[in-house]
Amino acid sequence: MKKILFLTNAIFIVFVLLIFFKTNTSASTVIPYPSSVKNNPQTSALLQSDDYVPDGIANITDWFHIASIPSRNNTTKIYPAYTSTSSPAAMNKTTKDVIGLTDSGYGSSYGAVWSNQSSSGNSKNNYIDINKNQTVSMWLMFGGGRGNVNYGDGMAFVLQNAGPNAFNKDLLEKGEGGQTMGVWGVPMTDTSKELIAKTAIQNSLAIEFDTYFNGDSIEDENASDSSYDHQLVSQTSGSHIAWNYPGDPNTYALFGSKNYVEMAHKDPVYQVNNNTNFLTDKAWHHMTIEWKPADTKSSDPTLTYKFDDEDLNGKPVTPGVTKSFPVDITKFNLNGNNKLYWGFTGSTGENTETNLVIFDSVPAIVEASVDSELEDNTQTSSDGTPRKVNENESVNNGDDLSLKYNLSYDSGSQDWKNIIADINLPSHITYTNGTIKYIDGSSQAFSVDGSATDVTQTLEKDLSSTNKSATITINGTATADNSVTTEVAAEHASFKGSNLQKDVNSPAFKIIQPKKTDFNCSEFRQSNC
Repeated sequence: MKKILFLTNAIFIVFVLLIFFKTNTSASTVIPYPSSVKNNPQTSALLQSDDYVPDGIANITDWFHIASIPSRNNTTKIYPAYTSTSSPAAMNKTTKDVIGLTDSGYGSSYGAVWSNQSSSGNSKNNYIDINKNQTVSMWLMFGGGRGNVNYGDGMAFVLQNAGPNAFNKDLLEKGEGGQTMGVWGVPMTDTSKELIAKTAIQNSLAIEFDTYFNGDSIEDENASDSSYDHQLVSQTSGSHIAWNYPGDPNTYALFGSKNYVEMAHKDPVYQVNNNTNFLTDKAWHHMTIEWKPADTKSSDPTLTYKFDDEDLNGKPVTPGVTKSFPVDITKFNLNGNNKLYWGFTGSTGENTETNLVIFDSVPAIVEASVDSELEDNTQTSSDGTPRKVNENESVNNGDDLSLKYNLSYDSGSQDWKNIIADINLPSHITYTNGTIKYIDGSSQAFSVDGSATDVTQTLEKDLSSTNKSATITINGTATADNSVTTEVAAEHASFKGSNLQKDVNSPAFKIIQPKKTDFNCSEFRQSNC
């Protein structure tokens, strides 16, 4: 009996230890919702019915790693795609995972998520290759619905060569640093900017999305914990975007009799489309970041970011912000390495907010491009080549047209898989048929109703290094209304794979009545001659 009791107790202890180990590892965990956010009304509302959740990629834990933050829980959570068809946010949407860096109502919290470079399989490694053209894109949510004074502190997009658990760990000991967003140095008085820089994430570049104005005056006794935006003291609206190198001493400066710390903000943005409350507005914001490698050994790479460059349906729009700047590659201390970690950090102080991220493009996995064009098969050159119809150019009523979408696989550790073409068709075209032709010589045909306004078609083949491109062609006839000139607006098309989504607009164009060529034309001086 004692042996049985001993074995039972031993099994129970092992079971408890296994549970403890499992719940205290730093591995990325997927947390279902809404059950996981039922005690946080704002996060629950943002992810479910109050807002339209945009598309992105799923299986985020394959590509990203939640950092281990010592002495403090990393508040980052990964919420899988919400599948209930009763939720307006999920209706007619494909799967996506949502990363929550911080939650409203939880002060002095920190979050960090990094690309995964340590996967056992190369197909799941995720990084920025500094020697290649790389594009990453994502949707950002900073909470909102009230004034900026109630929100803090924002989040930062970070490129770094400090490792999979990079974080400015000193702020955990000192208890100061909501304004650091988990990436900048810890604000300490009566010290040097060199020591402050050492507490930041080393070997890094950060683009901050700051939702709280830390610009206290030098007379304020609490300014040591709220002074980083002192440089921007003339801009007290709160929200801003800026960038710099967190581990560089020149990013920081000391001011005032107590040597408070301020941060240098490169290319600061204070408003978008005349809106100063452009971050905490309870809306999703799309951002695309493009890395262009150096042309020569003596030049610098270029980083370009575009903010608010898509609407919620993924339709490309004129960006609210576009910034390009050279990157000092020496700041990363790569020592011959060509791979950078990338991800997001976030933090809260006394003020809190819900910070969410949805990724829709991860370059190390798949890098691809999509463009669209319109061809007029009636108006051809002498060798029979159809005329390319450029933006806002005209075709004649009754011309045979071909709307084309060119998909190109560029690079990546995986094929571009399970691609679904979801195309909103331009108006004033009577459609006849469609085809998909692959560069390997194969093709597939599909039918299109003459009066169709959209078409959804699954590509039978993935795109890869051995089958690099596909052209989707939809044919039809230009059909004008009764006016002399019929304006046809651009329409959005989305190409959604399981590991990449790309979007493009068709060209806008005009349909005009063809000129008459009979002998009565000049005699009666008709307006359409």
